[in-house]
Amino acid sequence: MALAIDWSVPVKVNDCEGGKLCVEIPLQVTKSLNVKEDDVLCFTGFENGSIEIWSVKKGTYSSLGDTGAAERAFEQTSSNKEPS
Repeated sequence: MALAIDWSVPVKVNDCEGGKLCVEIPLQVTKSLNVKEDDVLCFTGFENGSIEIWSVKKGTYSSLGDTGAAERAFEQTSSNKEPS
């Protein structure tokens, strides 16, 4: 089964301070990912060249290379749960 494209929006890549590249997150993306200020967006690259972008709400997780991120996220999630 083929996937249909729900929407597509172009963004311009700009130079930012310190040699970084920046883009504005289009409104369609912020709505689809339900992201707000201080959320973390993760960019995951796959061997086939595709890239997935997903959000981590108000998290400490920044990348697969972030040592200890999974443990911190688990601890934060566990401490936010109400006792049964």
